Amino acid sequence: MAWRGWQAPGPRPKSVSSFAEFGSLRRSIATSVNEPIRLDTVAYSRFTRGEPRIVALLDAAEWIGLQVTVLGQIHAGFEGGQHKLKNLGRLNEVLSAPVVEVLPVDRRTAEVFGAIILEG
Repeated sequence: MAWRGWQAPGPRPKSVSSFAEFGSLRRSIATSVNEPIRLDTVAYSRFTRGEPRIVALLDAAEWIGLQVTVLGQIHAGFEGGQHKLKNLGRLNEVLSAPVVEVLPVDRRTAEVFGAIILEG
């Protein structure tokens, strides 16, 4: 439904019903297409490469959350790459989709981030 106008590279899947057959790609992303999806850098990268199961999942999503910290990681990846402008254009297309919401950093995010740094 949501953003079918987006054309990720690679073949477009015919159905999302087979997502469960692939097992758990990332249970933190979603367990079914009816649940909200929080996109991480790995899933975003796989989506832009046209991985069918990720494209199908995101194509069927009615809401996709993208944390601002993940957005920062994506931008950092572009900085060192050879296709920065192309990648930025693709990202802007994704961010302009009506189902995509950039999620702010909240207190809990800051606490987890602090704990990760301490472990580092």
